[in-house]
Amino acid sequence: MANLKPNLVIIVDTVDFGSRPGTIKLFPIRKIPPGSFSTHRLSLRFLGSYLEKETQAKIYLLGIQPKSIKLEEKLSLEVKKTLSDLADFFQKNCFKNE
Repeated sequence: MANLKPNLVIIVDTVDFGSRPGTIKLFPIRKIPPGSFSTHRLSLRFLGSYLEKETQAKIYLLGIQPKSIKLEEKLSLEVKKTLSDLADFFQKNCFKNE
């Protein structure tokens, strides 16, 4: 990724921030409390800090509120709908010239 020299990186993941399922919230990577939110082995804050150091880009976490945070739980319909809406948004607004 460092070879691409991005100025902005957005990590999309489910994040439990206590809202309705499917709700999105943007977090600056440095504002994520250590060890919070995620069930991943590698913390998203650690990953974001690493990417920030390697790329000099601004790093954000675009969190989608899950319906459930149980391990190995499948994505809910609300999260799938939000992901579909986000994909449409990015395709229409960010990749116009490609």
